[in-house]
Amino acid sequence: MVNLNNLHNATWVPVTEYGAVGNCTGNGSTASCTDNSAAIQNAVNHCYTANCAVYFPANPASTNQTVYYSSQAINPKGVSLSGPPGAGGSANSNTANMPVAVRGAPGKDVFAVGDPDTTINPGYVAPHQSPNVRNLGIIVDDSTNASASFPNRLPGRTCYDGSISAGNMSQLNSVAQCVFQGGDAGQTIAIYGAGTQACPNGSGSTCLVTTVAGYASQNQITLNAPAASTVSSAQVYVSVDGLPATQTVGNCAYSYDSHLPSMPASPQGPITGVFEDVVISTTSGSPLNNYSCGFFFQGREGPYQTIWSHDYIGAEFPFVAATAPGNSSNQPISTISNGFQDYNVFEHTWMIGTYSLITYGGGFENFRDVQVSDAEYGPSFIRAYGLETGSPSHWYIDIPEIELNYSSTCSNGWTNFRLAGDHNTVERLGSQYCSPANLTLQMDSSDTEVRHFMNASVVNINTTGQRSRIKQTYTNGQTLAWNDTGFGNTYVTERNVGALDSIEPMRDQYAGGNSTAIGPATLAHDRSAFERTGDFLSKGGSAYYLKTI
Repeated sequence: MVNLNNLHNATWVPVTEYGAVGNCTGNGSTASCTDNSAAIQNAVNHCYTANCAVYFPANPASTNQTVYYSSQAINPKGVSLSGPPGAGGSANSNTANMPVAVRGAPGKDVFAVGDPDTTINPGYVAPHQSPNVRNLGIIVDDSTNASASFPNRLPGRTCYDGSISAGNMSQLNSVAQCVFQGGDAGQTIAIYGAGTQACPNGSGSTCLVTTVAGYASQNQITLNAPAASTVSSAQVYVSVDGLPATQTVGNCAYSYDSHLPSMPASPQGPITGVFEDVVISTTSGSPLNNYSCGFFFQGREGPYQTIWSHDYIGAEFPFVAATAPGNSSNQPISTISNGFQDYNVFEHTWMIGTYSLITYGGGFENFRDVQVSDAEYGPSFIRAYGLETGSPSHWYIDIPEIELNYSSTCSNGWTNFRLAGDHNTVERLGSQYCSPANLTLQMDSSDTEVRHFMNASVVNINTTGQRSRIKQTYTNGQTLAWNDTGFGNTYVTERNVGALDSIEPMRDQYAGGNSTAIGPATLAHDRSAFERTGDFLSKGGSAYYLKTI
């Protein structure tokens, strides 16, 4: 064995020098596997102080794969981690084919920085903020439902200024913090002190748990059940992606928790971090099991200026950047920290899981060339009360493909894509192929452009923002309803139906106002009907063509 004292100046320190043995498999029993939790943690602890990186070498005695099993969550402390090139395998590798991976135990995170509140996590240390994680497989054991073990990992958002007055017991108001949006309609909501049933997550209070009936403004929504009593400054939890108010996120591949918005005193999540050629999968062989999670970030621990590149993230929740929920004893608060900070980049990354991505806030982000698979909901880019109003803002989003199997059945309520905030650009947006076609595209963002919407199974487009434009360049033939409750929004379809047997360029069809169905064009050739000049010739109520004489 190499003398560990000689490793203090090493750039890469192999976990095998601390006694780790990669003798496990990607799935199946771990009874004969070496427990490497202490060895890997010791390697991390050394590199945390020595400013080196931890290396997971391939086992030369193995002809198939090298898997390092850990019975406990490993605190990465922001230290850089790597295996040999190609260690995670190809983008769609199952756990049995990952060349080099770290495997967690049932119900346990694989890597977890931990909550910065030392009263509940005495061993917390501030992590390095530029982790570089490359060429590594991470296997989450999703054989058990561990979500109840992580009560703070709420995928929805919490606020503390909800009020219900005697004048209308089905109307919930919020001065600032709840930041209601159109995509909240239909979601489960819990209002503390306004009902007679026990509140979610074991708080001991009594709650009204119902669903959101309708959206009026960012300060007001209506409820599907009236409150039992009036409330003021009430804690409110608004769920997301059709989840119940009790549902939390389970064990993850890589996590940063923060149950209080005020913790830590300064953000300690990744800043200028890199996650490249990382493959995350689950022991079940499918990501759709027991609320497993790829990446989880919360509150002030959210990433800033960090890159995910050439990654495969497979779990029921591939990626969650949540708000910090806090609690009623130390809130209301002036800020509820967002999940995402600014200037993050996702590129050439594949997310596969039921709830593909949930994120709150953030600005000036790049989310490009991303593939989404097996998604019933999302990606969901949502507003939350935080340091920057209007976020998510100035996102560049490019999702060419969102897919299910062609034989998959769509369920009512699935949301293909949800975007709030303002001044966002969506370059390409796909939708799932499923039957019967009944998905929803939820656009709550203002001053936003969707340049190429390639629709397969969306039948409802809901727009609640202002001055946004959606251009649909492909349809699978279904009837589509545009439900516009904002103003200044435009929905455009393009058809090859030129006057000269489709030889002419594609013609724009527009819908405006509060149209309930997309029918004949109300605009053509980028001019309003009432703005037509002598250059146009009417061919009936649904078509206008350029004169050719």
